[in-house]
Amino acid sequence: MIEYFMTPIIWIGMTIFLSIFILGFSIFYYLLFKRTHVKMELKAFFSGTPIAIFFQDNKFAEWKSITPINGVINDEEYGPFLVGTTYVDKKTKNIIIPFDVDLDGDRTSNIRELVDKFRYISNNEKSMSDLRRAISAEQIEEDKAVKNVTSVIKFGALKSLFYSNAPHNIKSKIEKLVAEKIVKQ
Repeated sequence: MIEYFMTPIIWIGMTIFLSIFILGFSIFYYLLFKRTHVKMELKAFFSGTPIAIFFQDNKFAEWKSITPINGVINDEEYGPFLVGTTYVDKKTKNIIIPFDVDLDGDRTSNIRELVDKFRYISNNEKSMSDLRRAISAEQIEEDKAVKNVTSVIKFGALKSLFYSNAPHNIKSKIEKLVAEKIVKQ
């Protein structure tokens, strides 16, 4: 029985089988890391940082693992943002922070000044809503850093106003016809 396993044909066959098996798994993991967010989720899981998702006007989203400092994150590409709402993924339990990236101009700010200005603000909902109220009531002096973080112009929503004139399905067409008849009367 042992002579059967010691033959070179068995070892060559096992080597070929294992080589094909390892090559197949390598291709599978390469495609998995290239086509999904596994790399970003593993990076966030092992580093203990939340995942920031930057939603752009062109309907794309970019995932990054970013640590908020006193409720403010600073990204090299998109600039500083205030952390408003956070979500927890059901399966992975990762913390996800969504941000709307808009086209409102220059968002570059000195992050140190910004963190120093908001150092008493924590990440809970109550203190963030107090901060929003204070900024909207103009109780906080609005300098360039505050303006860059709090300004939001959503061009995506503005563009969708111009494209939604024509009905896109039968129900919308019926509602449009009924609304036009009501307005005429």
